Amino acid sequence: MLWSIPVPISTVYPCAYFDGDAQHGTCACGVFIIIEEGQVYYIHWNGGDGTNNKAEVMAMAGLLSICDFLGLQKLPIFGDSKVITEHVLFKHTIRNIHLLGWLNRVEVMWRNRKDFTISHITKDKNQRAQSRVYQLQWEYGGCK
Repeated sequence: MLWSIPVPISTVYPCAYFDGDAQHGTCACGVFIIIEEGQVYYIHWNGGDGTNNKAEVMAMAGLLSICDFLGLQKLPIFGDSKVITEHVLFKHTIRNIHLLGWLNRVEVMWRNRKDFTISHITKDKNQRAQSRVYQLQWEYGGCK
């Protein structure tokens, strides 16, 4: 199956997009990282059982882990989950007991990232990461 990837909203490199989705209780996570023109990483994984918010926070945690692996020191991050982006920016507190472990992991990973930014964007502008999620859901039978 072919996946069309739209032009990113950010032309600043590097930049990253994350997305998560849960269908029938199964989490799918996707990350899209542009290091520089021509050096792009598409990553997706199955996150097990959960909700949309769990899939989103797992995608964010995965993105931060990948940034550590790649040695990125400065990065604008975009995601379409307002709840997760506002939680990371300490504008909103999530108290869902099922998400606390993942949220704590993201908070610890985010704490020392002075040159990272995170912004909420609309779903139509997050299609690069979303396409990874949809591909995974298609491959595992939970297609949209």
